[in-house]
Amino acid sequence: MRIESVTAHAFGPLAERTLALAPGLTVIAGANESGKSSWHAAIHAALCGRRRGRGAATVAERRFAEQHKPWHDEDWRVSAVVVLDDGRRIELCQDLGGRGGCRAVDVRQGADVSAEVMFEGAPDGSRWLGLDRKSFAATACVNQAELLGVLGAADGLQEHLQRAAATAGADATAVAALERLETFQGDHVGAGLANSTKPLQVAKYRLKQAKRDLAHAVTAHEKYLDLVVEAEERRAAADTAAEAAERADAAATALDGLLTATRAHTAAVRKAVRSREQADDQVAEVARAEQRLARVHELDERFGGVAPAGLVAQEEATRIVHAALAAWRAVPKARKLTGSTAAELRQELAAVPEPPLGDTEVKPRIRELALARERALAVVAAHEGHRPMVDEQIGDVRLTAALAVGPAAVRELAAALDTSPPVPPKPLRRNALTLATGAVAVAGLLLILIGGWLPGLVLLTPVLFVGILRLVESATAESAASGQHDRREGPVTAEAADRCATLALPAEPLVLQELATRAERQISLRSARAVWDEHQRQYAEKATRQTEELRIALAAKGYPEPELDVGELLALYERSCAVAARQAAMAAQKDVLTGAIAERERAEETTVEVERLRAKALGLIREAVVVVDRNSTATTAPELLAALDEWQRGWEDQLRVVAEERDAWTELTSLLTDTTRDGLAADVVAAREEHAALVAEADQDERDSATALADRDAVAVRDTTTRPARLDELADGVGREPLTTDAAEVEVLLAEARAVVATARTEAKRVASAADELCGALAERGRALPGVPEAEEALATAQAALADVTSLATTLTLTRKFLAAAQESVHQDIAPTLATTLCDHLGEITGGRYTDAAVDPTTLKVTVRGPSGQWRPAANLSLGTAEQVYLLLRFALAEHLTVPGETCPLLLDDITVQADDNRTTAILDLLLALSAHRQVVLFAQESAVLTWARTRLDGDRDALRELTPIPVE
Repeated sequence: MRIESVTAHAFGPLAERTLALAPGLTVIAGANESGKSSWHAAIHAALCGRRRGRGAATVAERRFAEQHKPWHDEDWRVSAVVVLDDGRRIELCQDLGGRGGCRAVDVRQGADVSAEVMFEGAPDGSRWLGLDRKSFAATACVNQAELLGVLGAADGLQEHLQRAAATAGADATAVAALERLETFQGDHVGAGLANSTKPLQVAKYRLKQAKRDLAHAVTAHEKYLDLVVEAEERRAAADTAAEAAERADAAATALDGLLTATRAHTAAVRKAVRSREQADDQVAEVARAEQRLARVHELDERFGGVAPAGLVAQEEATRIVHAALAAWRAVPKARKLTGSTAAELRQELAAVPEPPLGDTEVKPRIRELALARERALAVVAAHEGHRPMVDEQIGDVRLTAALAVGPAAVRELAAALDTSPPVPPKPLRRNALTLATGAVAVAGLLLILIGGWLPGLVLLTPVLFVGILRLVESATAESAASGQHDRREGPVTAEAADRCATLALPAEPLVLQELATRAERQISLRSARAVWDEHQRQYAEKATRQTEELRIALAAKGYPEPELDVGELLALYERSCAVAARQAAMAAQKDVLTGAIAERERAEETTVEVERLRAKALGLIREAVVVVDRNSTATTAPELLAALDEWQRGWEDQLRVVAEERDAWTELTSLLTDTTRDGLAADVVAAREEHAALVAEADQDERDSATALADRDAVAVRDTTTRPARLDELADGVGREPLTTDAAEVEVLLAEARAVVATARTEAKRVASAADELCGALAERGRALPGVPEAEEALATAQAALADVTSLATTLTLTRKFLAAAQESVHQDIAPTLATTLCDHLGEITGGRYTDAAVDPTTLKVTVRGPSGQWRPAANLSLGTAEQVYLLLRFALAEHLTVPGETCPLLLDDITVQADDNRTTAILDLLLALSAHRQVVLFAQESAVLTWARTRLDGDRDALRELTPIPVE
């Protein structure tokens, strides 16, 4: 299951707001009062709804309503859009106020599917996961600071744990039924103890007694019947032993005659085989003699007694041809020369200029001096643009008089003449001057920061003077203001007026104040101009020094013309360096051309040598063609080679024919070694005569062997019906065809037959005596046998009684076994699975301090241990560690309790508040890994979580949602 979005129509402080959730990990961050806990509760309420039914609300339900009812609305509604793992897209609408607006709708089909997940009067989306709203809140939905709350919900989760382990989703558990079955089984069956009086033990005792009685009767009858059978067998054995003794005696007599006949037949067969083998060998000898004579006739007619001639005359021509072809093949392949010849390359080498004598690039010292000169001139030009404007010719006589007296004296006269309260300076003018001064100061600082420290100092100098003047003005104004309190009208005012007349100043306080201000400004501008003039003189002197140093350096490089400007001299020097660089590049080609000329000369010499060898080899080819064919008209190399090739093919055919003739003559010579053609014919006639005699002898021996076989068979078929079975096996079926021809084997059979005769006679006497004794004992035992039918009837009654009790016990046991499977599976399945899930991630989130865990499925208590091996209850650890362990337990429960085919989303609120930075990062990394397979929604307010989310979440499958504080109305 995946939650696409949640809309809080009216929920706590939220009104008509929608929160979209990423399919993987969604981190929802915000400060206090931004609605994180409200959104967390809204998601749970939209998915699971609220219980609607009879009965008063529980404490938890009342607390939930008090915390999350709308602040300014009577309508309490939330909705969510979820996507199930089967692909269905469901919209869940929850009217939490109980007005009947709850429903679950399939968005694609428009069908109402509320009935699938209806639980306690409202649609509960967690039912698709195999949970309910209570178990979902205890496992997958973690409220703020309630990680250990799963321990309090252990009893409520047992039903889901049992259902997941044994009943595959049934709605009821087996605890109560097990208790009732155990009571019933104790009353109507019993435990089966030895001293018990319950039905099961009583039925077992009666059955055991009936079995003993029946076994005793059956055993007695079986022993009697065994004696009867044994008596009959002994009587039959006595008769059989007598017959065997008679047959053994007859068989021994028959085997004695068979031994003699077998020996005669064996000798006849061996002689016949030797004769036939000799006749067959003679047939091969006759064939070899006839083949040899035929080959001699063939070769003699072919040669007529004369040896074949050889090819000595043509061996010299063969040698000449081979030598010419070897020389032709040894000529190396001529390489086709392309490009310029050696003469052309020498002409190019002659045109290459010599290396230049001057600089091929501008020297670093000259470049540095040129750059320093440019910077000095730039400073002079920049400083010129900031020349202070000073009115050198002042036309106002009064201002001239004020400058002569001084601004301070003028202000004193104005103060002496002024009888009214002091008037502060005009704020507009003062503020304008302050803004202008500040702008100039900012510009100067910027120039210093970007590297122009000299222009920056120039701009900051007048700012400094203006600041000093402002301080003086402020002090003067304060003193003037303080003096107003002591000013008296009378002689002081008249004296000030007379002094103004003497100094050619007006006796008006305001005019005097204005003149003092103008005089101060004029003095400030003149001071700034003096500073500027001094700096300009220094900058100009430095530019002049840089220019002279550059001129001296250029003169040392051969450019001493004093009538030219330094810039022109520098341009001439730079152009000269460029020309020298091009000349140096051209001169560098001289070594390359020299090597190319040497290589080309070697290639041309090689080509000439190859042509010489080719001409020599072609001459040898022509001579060879003349030797093998004087009438040949071939002239070119291909024609001459084709002629030699054709001659070689014909020469190979001649060699093959000559070799065959030589081999045939050698064969004829070897066949006639120590004999002649007539001698070979006589040998063929003699071999044929000897073969005929051997065939006749072999035929006679085979007839003798057949006669001996008939004699032996005649003896073997006599008295065969009297032989014992053992002699039939040893004699290989005497009287049946074929019979053994080994006389030694017949001798062994005869000896055994005689031993069998003696044994059979002794055994016949012994068996007859034993049979008589057993018949007497059998008659005595038959008179005291117990009754078997009565014992069988008693056994059947006991078995039926025990079967009834056992059937009831089996039924009850199986029923208890099936019902107890749920609780047993908690220990066999749930606990190991939960522990395994905890161990997979325990080391990560505890920094390796704890690595192994165990879970009690009844109480959901967890014990952990580290590498030391000592187990500790997780609840007794630090609060942060305990919360981290039980956070993993919730993950395990959510994964195991979810039905197959669905994945359970996780809703987590401030789960890292008790964790340090390292464990916080480990928990966040774990959540990001879990989000690859399930949806995880995390609410957090720590800055560490926000920083981690901004760097690790990609915004596609995972996302960061930052909430802003909700305004207070």
